[in-house]
Amino acid sequence: MNAVVDRAMGGASGRSRMTSVQAAISWALAVSGVLLLMGGSVRAADYRSPDGALTAVVDAGRGEDCEARITWRGADGQIVLKKDYTSPGHQNGYCVEMASWTPDSQFFVYNLTSSGGHSPWHFPVHFFARRTMTAENLEDYIDDPPTGAKFSVFAPDGIAVTTTALPLDQHQPVDRRLHLGELRKRAAGK
Repeated sequence: MNAVVDRAMGGASGRSRMTSVQAAISWALAVSGVLLLMGGSVRAADYRSPDGALTAVVDAGRGEDCEARITWRGADGQIVLKKDYTSPGHQNGYCVEMASWTPDSQFFVYNLTSSGGHSPWHFPVHFFARRTMTAENLEDYIDDPPTGAKFSVFAPDGIAVTTTALPLDQHQPVDRRLHLGELRKRAAGK
């Protein structure tokens, strides 16, 4: 049993980015015969748009450091945008959990988790908008924060995501289907 818990906690050294709550959950699941594998963050991957015109390159740290940098390049290899989600102490940045282009190649969607385990309920969703060549935070366009660990894309420019109004203990999660091309930024302060 110790070997199973040891693996769930990141190895014999016990060094991991797992919080004590995550470790307790992993231990409980291991005892019940289910192993929870932590650290499913994207380490390094190239995501070519369906039309082949752009590539998003996700590069994350090694070992326990999953903080990411994303670079978008044109077909000619020229950089069109860079985003850096790293932090000096590797505890206040973000790790890319999932990433995908929309079928129409207009948006590169990715969600993040805190590298230090802060706000484990919160999975910020960001997207690269090809028309403006900018990276945007979905929360600037919708009222409630993304709280689901997974999302999916659908044609032509859609994203299915789970959000929950705050405070979390007073609201139920809501599955939403949004067309990124139709979203309008909310007024500042709302």
